[in-house]
Amino acid sequence: MSDFDASSAGLTPRPHSRAPRGAWRRGRTALLHLVYDGSFLLLLVLGLPWFALRFATSRRFRRGLPQRLGFVPVRQSRKPCIWIHGVSVGEVKAAGALARGLRERFPSYEIVFSATTQTGFELARELYRESLLFYYPLDAFWIVSRVFRRIRPSWIVLVELEIWPNLLLRADRAGVPVMVVNGRISERSWRGYRRLRRFLPEFTRIRHTCAQNETYRERFLDIGVPADRVSVTGNVKFDNLRARGDLAPNADLRRLFGIEERECVFVAGSTHPGEERAALAAARAVRASGRPIRLIIAPRHPPRLPEVLAELRDHGGEPVRLTELRSGNAQASPTATYVVDTIGELERVYSLAAVVFVGGSLFPKGGHNVLEPAALGKPVLFGPHTFNFDAETALLLERRAARRIGDDAELSRALLELLDDPEEAKRMGQAAIAAIEENRGATARTIAALEPILRENAANSLR
Repeated sequence: MSDFDASSAGLTPRPHSRAPRGAWRRGRTALLHLVYDGSFLLLLVLGLPWFALRFATSRRFRRGLPQRLGFVPVRQSRKPCIWIHGVSVGEVKAAGALARGLRERFPSYEIVFSATTQTGFELARELYRESLLFYYPLDAFWIVSRVFRRIRPSWIVLVELEIWPNLLLRADRAGVPVMVVNGRISERSWRGYRRLRRFLPEFTRIRHTCAQNETYRERFLDIGVPADRVSVTGNVKFDNLRARGDLAPNADLRRLFGIEERECVFVAGSTHPGEERAALAAARAVRASGRPIRLIIAPRHPPRLPEVLAELRDHGGEPVRLTELRSGNAQASPTATYVVDTIGELERVYSLAAVVFVGGSLFPKGGHNVLEPAALGKPVLFGPHTFNFDAETALLLERRAARRIGDDAELSRALLELLDDPEEAKRMGQAAIAAIEENRGATARTIAALEPILRENAANSLR
């Protein structure tokens, strides 16, 4: 049978439908952005009393607000620019090895950093002192456009994943490629994106995504990212981890905390409400068994510090802040609960520990970085809620390098068991180190995946 010829049958051929469909999609996208910006403006107006209160009562908020409104420092250099963005502490740290690798491959480019949270910004200020640094702006088109005029980025690198529609739209219009590195989508986010994928053209504006593993790659594909724009390169956080021998000797920190030679240290890091009390109960259970132990707590969010200190006092925890020890305003005590109230020292504190509990996990917060203490050879404990770190916790559990505990009582039991069995604690620590070492190398693979895109963009900009 021959193909049907509309013109020979005296019929007018049907016009191609791609153009109308494309125009409809562009119109829908424009409408969605209009609704998005309108909603943003409405929320901004409704939130003015809250903003005014925060502005009046918080010096840190006042310091960061102009930048969040787009009044970031004006980049003075005329060099091309790579803008690296990390939301908070974990992403800011993960950017370290990547930034070093990009500087080696592209020495003529300036690298600037942004962070969303206060803790992330303060850590970035410690880690990247030579670089221009700013708070990530609110995602209104006029604010993002102001940032683009001041920073003039050539490329944008998002660590893990943050979908900000106006950032991606502004980059798309300016011809600035956006790449996601260390890409991951938690199961909860994946379900949300699936429900909204028909309204999210933003994913197609990302030039390339380097996913941490195959599971995350499949999730990116499922929400509409084209297959040729996703590759699996591994988790760059493994490359930023310092091994036990890489840290400077911590004799000064041991003296500061008054730790005796045979005394065990229990560190509860990145804690959230309720977890400080659980850590205190676990330390008391150890002391009740007749063994000395030092408890060090590092709350995840510095603004919670007054709340943490008050709760510890209410429960007889005798809180002493690290800054008080350093200033001489407090003395070390065997029964004190030491509270880390500085940024960027958690890794050094972990190095003192016999056992580490990583917070944000006893309650549904999603967990925090379990890899840092594991790289130092520490047996790691965490709770049931680690959905933001599924792959990392699964790796350590598979290697029997960590234990998942269900509640406060189980935390106390697990701590006692590991202190009673130093050989098991040592085995867990060695298994953790082996797991970390086997997973290094993601930074080199990530840069190799991005380099052709970046060089193509650099060549096009010279034409």
